[in-house]
Amino acid sequence: MSRFKRSISLALGAVLALTLMNGASARVRTVVREPFNGTAPELGRRWHDVDGDWRRAKGSARIVEGSVSARTNVAYSVRTMRSAYGKRGLAITAKLRLSPGWSNVGIVGPFRDVGNHLFCKVERTKPHPEGFLAIGRRLHGHKPEILEHGNQIGLDAGERYVLKATRKGANTTCSISQKGTRLAILTYTLRATDRSAFGSGRKVGIRMRLVARGTRRDEDDGRSRFERFTVKTMS
Repeated sequence: MSRFKRSISLALGAVLALTLMNGASARVRTVVREPFNGTAPELGRRWHDVDGDWRRAKGSARIVEGSVSARTNVAYSVRTMRSAYGKRGLAITAKLRLSPGWSNVGIVGPFRDVGNHLFCKVERTKPHPEGFLAIGRRLHGHKPEILEHGNQIGLDAGERYVLKATRKGANTTCSISQKGTRLAILTYTLRATDRSAFGSGRKVGIRMRLVARGTRRDEDDGRSRFERFTVKTMS
């Protein structure tokens, strides 16, 4: 082989290797993997509780009764990532077990702070005994606002489900499945106000709405729990 042909061959090989490396780096990558195992009662130093206290118990994350903010009735625990991953895309997945009573639980992301974030939640409450799936947001500290929803999705008390939220650029989804069967999915496109308020948020996490004042328990009785939480980049 001539020196010229050998140089061309080496150059093409270098381009091919660089292409393969870039392709590999663009593959799905796990950013957060949390099975909620361990003996420590707290979720861990990487988690930050907001408006309520969470604890580990028997391989799950649960709320501490009586700790949820009486002002908002919503508690979170969030983790900070290195990037918002808005352009590349992000998938947030939680395996959860609904309470044998009422449930109102979800996942959050992008989450900038308690007053600016997007959430994907599922309910089995008195107003929605057959199940309710929703995409919602908090914007500039205002009350939670439902943006898209689906009702009567066939949820059962005490059963395990997988809740998943995805975001790529302005496009978001919220879905729930059981044993590999998708029960419902919603889509929402982030508006300019959303992207300005929380689009660059680098936090993700879990959420529960619990209204339990005296005999009033119309949202969640605190027995819903999260058994696994993962965050992956999208290819």
